[in-house]
Amino acid sequence: MASYHIVQTLLVTFVIPNCNASHLECYNGWDNVYSFGPHTMIYTNQYVEVSFTVFIFCRMELIMTISYRLASKLYLNITNTCPCACVFCLRETQSGVGDAASLWLEREPEPEEIKAALNACYPFDGMDEIVFCGYGEPMARADVVVEICQYVKDIFAKNGRAALPIRINTNGLVYLMCPGFDASTLAAVDTVSISLNADDPAEYLRVARPRFGEQSFDALLDFARDAREYTDVVFSVVEGTMSDQRLENCMRIAQELGVSFRLRPRE
Repeated sequence: MASYHIVQTLLVTFVIPNCNASHLECYNGWDNVYSFGPHTMIYTNQYVEVSFTVFIFCRMELIMTISYRLASKLYLNITNTCPCACVFCLRETQSGVGDAASLWLEREPEPEEIKAALNACYPFDGMDEIVFCGYGEPMARADVVVEICQYVKDIFAKNGRAALPIRINTNGLVYLMCPGFDASTLAAVDTVSISLNADDPAEYLRVARPRFGEQSFDALLDFARDAREYTDVVFSVVEGTMSDQRLENCMRIAQELGVSFRLRPRE
């Protein structure tokens, strides 16, 4: 469930007999307006008795969790868009991760908002890595990812410090999401972790359920092959999601492509 907070409240009092919410329209053009009422209140003294109908209007906004922390990692949550619907995806079972109550976004944050979230975390005490990973596929906004990676490097350079490593957790389908993407722009990234999770196109369709269909698996491999020229590439597989034989096949695919392999715990 998404997290909301009240940003504005208005108490409206009517002295109209039998007034009810169906007679009212959205107040002041607010978005996300919720009304609580009607509540009938009676004021009386020795001279008069007056009946009031009261409505309380609240404008609600979704809390934007752009950055969150898990252990010693700072994570950036920049989109909820994803072309896959993996059968084991964490966002199907819970709203938040780490210190974030919810990673569902009202909208995609602008680059300046992401930069502001990073600035608020500086000097990144107790953190050893910055990771693009949230409730969506970060490389769906590949141009923003590249811009923010360079911004992170600039933050540290201006302060004469060695930059924290940057990792992108991705499904590897950027060539299908962003045709024409240039893998050389990943030079500012330290690690690209690609969720492999299958050893052939048919199994990938069953497990990842990509909207791009059968071409997805080969596109993932093509991206890994290109990206390895500019950054460290790691294929990851979620523990307990495939047979031992398929796991061996995935390890062999990584070895043949000359990239690292990681079996990650199922969360």
